Amino acid sequence: MMKKFPVLLILILFAVAATAQIKLNPKFGPAITGLASADDQFEFNSGWGFTAGGDVRIGDKFLFITGAYWQSHAAELIAVPVGNNPSGYSEEINYQKVHFPFLAAYQLNLVAVKMRLGLGTSYSKMTYWKARPNAIIDKDLLDPNMMGVDALVGVDVLFISADLHFSYGFNSFIPEIDGSNPWWLGLNVGITLL
Repeated sequence: MMKKFPVLLILILFAVAATAQIKLNPKFGPAITGLASADDQFEFNSGWGFTAGGDVRIGDKFLFITGAYWQSHAAELIAVPVGNNPSGYSEEINYQKVHFPFLAAYQLNLVAVKMRLGLGTSYSKMTYWKARPNAIIDKDLLDPNMMGVDALVGVDVLFISADLHFSYGFNSFIPEIDGSNPWWLGLNVGITLL
């Protein structure tokens, strides 16, 4: 019986996938990012960027949403003129990451309009970081792996799909700066393929 269990499990998964309503949604759009807070020696000005990727929605009224988004951001990190840094200075940083959301959502289906509200978690992997040589923060000191909590509000009108997506990181983006939890807010617009 135990030898048949994996085969039975695979057949059940295929049956669920075959009967489930699956939607593929490529999207892109603008995003703003920042750090939730910083210590007394640093400030972080929010910066604009963009996202591109897509999600997969499984279900009709109750949804499971996952996907992958490539994100590019620019922001300003400021050293406040205090203590042993009396002059203070700032620098622009550019970074990119891949964001993987995992959300449970409720969707209201009307005639030509669908509205949804989702909540879940996410994992992000930083893939690129650029700042001037001898920057305030060394890339090697950053935490490239980020877990977070995500929320979205979305609407579909016919085949056009739009989501307002918010993500807040659990861990400090810059471990040397207390409370440097990353966040981003993006408006992703695209189409529904299936």
